[in-house]
Order: sequence, then C-alpha cells, then structure tokens
Amino acid sequence: MRGGSVRDLKAMSKDQAAPAIWDAFQACCFKNLFEPWWTWSGLSDLKHFSLDGIQLSSAGWKGAMAATLERPSTTPPDASAGEVHHRTVPSLLEKKELGRGPYSSGGGGRCPNVAGGAEPAVHGPSWRMIVSLTDPVKSWAVYPGGQSEDPTSPHYDDQLKLWLDCKYKDIHFAFESRVEPGDYIREVLIMSPGG
Repeated sequence: MRGGSVRDLKAMSKDQAAPAIWDAFQACCFKNLFEPWWTWSGLSDLKHFSLDGIQLSSAGWKGAMAATLERPSTTPPDASAGEVHHRTVPSLLEKKELGRGPYSSGGGGRCPNVAGGAEPAVHGPSWRMIVSLTDPVKSWAVYPGGQSEDPTSPHYDDQLKLWLDCKYKDIHFAFESRVEPGDYIREVLIMSPGG
C-alpha cells in the first residue's frame, strides 16, 4: 500500500485487506519503536497515553507521531532522496567565504565517520590516519580541507574531496637526515637557531 496513509484508510472500501494490514503493521511498528522511551519517561503509567492496543488516528498526538512514522515508507523516491545528510566545513575564522560546503555526505553521531551539529553537520573527524606498522612504516592520512591555511593556495582545500569520500593520501616519511625536493616534496624549509 505504498503511497497510503492513516488518513487514506477511511477512503478505502470495507472489503479491502490492505488498509487493515497496513494499520496493524503501523501500530506494531509504532509500539516497538516508542515503547522503550514511553516506559522510561513514565508515559506508560498514564492510561490516556497507553500504547497497549493503540489505534492510530490522524489527529492529536497519535496523528503527529503516526505521520512521522509513516513518512519514510510513503514518500515517493526522487533524485534527492539519497542526500539525507550534509556537511559543511566551516572556517576557523568563522568567515562564511572561507568555509566549504554544504556537501552531501554520509556519517552520523554513532559511527566512526562522525557527523555532529544540526543539518548540515559542522563537526566531524578533523584528521584521519591509518598506519601500517610494517618495516618501513607506511601510513595514509587526510585533512577535511588542505595543508595550507592560505585561502589563495591550491592546498587550502585540495584534500576535501578525498576526506568527503573517506579516501586517503600516502604520507611520505623522510628516513634520511637530509631531504631534497623530489616527486612528492615541492620545497624544503630549514629553520636553524641563531642564524
């Protein structure tokens, strides 16, 4: 009965099984979903708010909660249905022009790819790193932006796409005392005291 709702039940014929099945299914889902919270909050002690033998309607508190429960199963899919979560990478200076996003993104508050704050999420992993303790050590990492703090630099946000896709860049370690620019080192800055 996709596309139906509690409000549609009155419009259906009395000899149709689908409305009765849908109503029973929804009441069961409603009770299983809300009963733990209901008991914890003490609402189960109030006869007026009992979930036992609940008959959903389109009015009052039952209607509001039923509408929330049925929306994911009755809303037709469209092009934006998969884009539920979004992220914004705000500027540390709190300047909108220097921030990035919002971007469609996965993650949530209870998973390793954490996303926090109201939609769009503004909190998340600020540094991701994987290390393989082989000999020599190998590691991969990514920033939610880039290595440079200069917004005119190409490295200001060059890692953002990788970060959004949960992908990484190789980290190159210098195992020698002297490092020269090469394939992955563009320049070397040597700082020495007193000079």
